[in-house]
Amino acid sequence: LASYGNVIILTHGKDIRSVILGEVNSKVKKGQEVRQGQIIGYTIANQGTKKSLYYEIRKKNKVQNTLAWLKRTNNTL
Repeated sequence: LASYGNVIILTHGKDIRSVILGEVNSKVKKGQEVRQGQIIGYTIANQGTKKSLYYEIRKKNKVQNTLAWLKRTNNTL
């Protein structure tokens, strides 16, 4: 995953993880516990350059349909 830029992986329990990839400055350290609403990083901005950020959800290390997964009312991260 590191070939896509910096990587932040959040473990939610029950084999569910959020994966964030891109040009991002992480504000958290490996193993650090985070809370809902906490800032975990900032995108790196260069004037005049478009940047993208990739986000996915994995369950048992398999990529999920992230949009459909987040729309389900019983799946809150």
